[in-house]
Amino acid sequence: MATDTEERILIARAVSRDQEAFSELYVTYYDAVLRCVRRVIGNNPEAQDLTSEVFLRAWKAIDHYEDRGTSILTWLCTIAKRLSINYLEKRQDVALEEVEDQANRGEGPEDVAERKWVAQTLRLAIGELPDTQRDVITKRFFQYLTYGEIASSLGKAPGAVRVINHRALRSLWSSISSRDELYFASMRARWRS
Repeated sequence: MATDTEERILIARAVSRDQEAFSELYVTYYDAVLRCVRRVIGNNPEAQDLTSEVFLRAWKAIDHYEDRGTSILTWLCTIAKRLSINYLEKRQDVALEEVEDQANRGEGPEDVAERKWVAQTLRLAIGELPDTQRDVITKRFFQYLTYGEIASSLGKAPGAVRVINHRALRSLWSSISSRDELYFASMRARWRS
């Protein structure tokens, strides 16, 4: 988008159900939303399908969009995150294609299991953070917003957002470390029996 004013005009047209305006938003933000999806589910073929689903859902709900002083990308990435997490929760089995891709990259079953365990542990730890810390972590690392953009969306000073980010990262590290100890303790117990 060239300017904030042009973007706001385009968004206003999309909110009034102008398909051409929404198509322009799609073209402008598709790659960024795809990156948001891939941050949650990884780089697999479903990422593109989920990204298309994000825009479909955004189109259905565009009349509920509220301009809160941040880019519409924040709203789209929020939809992407929720949709991606739902996808991961519903997914039961690893697809054969994914196993083959991992084998072609030289990953063994232990590597795959460890990577998935780390991703799940991180998701659970983020879910346990207080709302403000979770918002800051999500916006910073999944939506790629700057401290200034996050501060604007939360109504806080950029310095306060940096402090919240620091505290959230410390909490995540502590939570992951304790989960790590529990995981390896349970594995040792299994190996002994």
